[in-house]
This record gives sequence, structure tokens and C-alpha cells, in this order.
Amino acid sequence: MKILVLTSLVVVLSASASPQTINTTCTLYPSAAYCTSTVNNQAAVVAEQQREQYAAGQAAGSAMGMAIYRAHFPGWRRKYCSKHPSQPFNYGNARGDSITGTCPTLQGLSSEAAQEFVAKHPGSVRSPELAIAIDKYIADQGLPPWELKSYEKAQKAVAR
Repeated sequence: MKILVLTSLVVVLSASASPQTINTTCTLYPSAAYCTSTVNNQAAVVAEQQREQYAAGQAAGSAMGMAIYRAHFPGWRRKYCSKHPSQPFNYGNARGDSITGTCPTLQGLSSEAAQEFVAKHPGSVRSPELAIAIDKYIADQGLPPWELKSYEKAQKAVAR
């Protein structure tokens, strides 16, 4: 039994002048022939590439939007959770993006703010005595301990 494989290539130009390539492969058997054809339409390839580029641009834009959206979240969360400790929250925008969770306690929020202060101002709290003085200043002045600016204000006042 002899098998012969033939391949042909035909290029067709359509009215829109975008070339189409038709690949036909035939396999011949003693009593039959089986052929398959594939069409390579350059316009379709270009359109698919443009669609992929558009989708990539959309994804990049969405990622940047979510980054901006999430950047505003910590301040909103701290403000909201200071009034609703230990309660659930749902932070959303008009596009339908949302962040859900449960607010920490006021002590948890205060801990977060203190850690953020130390991270933003490394070396500003040089001793346990200075840390105690900052905490005392916040308490004496009635500043909200869950806000970063309370620690910054206290550090400036105590460091004098």
C-alpha cells in the first residue's frame, strides 16, 4: 500500500486587498484521497492581534485603576473602622470593584497606625522612653491613636 502526500499552496487576493493563504494537504491511498484545507487570512490575523492588544491595554488600565483604588482604601478603612470597630465593611466603586472584610478593633487600628508611623519614619523612635512619651502625648491631647498624623504630631512635640 503506497501513501502519497501532496501539499499545495494557493494565495488569493480579495477585494479588500488582504491576502488569504489556503493550505491544502491531501493524503492519497490506493482507493481514496483525504484532503484538508486551512485558510490563513492576514486581515483576520491582524484583527486578532489588535483585539489582543486592546485586551492587554484594558487589563493594564484596569490594574492601574485598581492600584489607585486600593491606595485610597487604607485611609477610608481606618476612618470607617474607627467608627465601626469589629464590624464588616464593603468598600466599592462605581465599576463594581469591591473589597470586603471585617474592621479590626480600635486597639488593632492603633497598632496599625503605630507600625505605619515607625515604617514611614525609621529611627524617629530611638528609645522606649521616647515611645512612652509619644503615647502619653497622644492620650493627654486626646488625639485619635488610630490616625498616623497623631503619631507624627506627637513625635514633633516630644522631640523638641
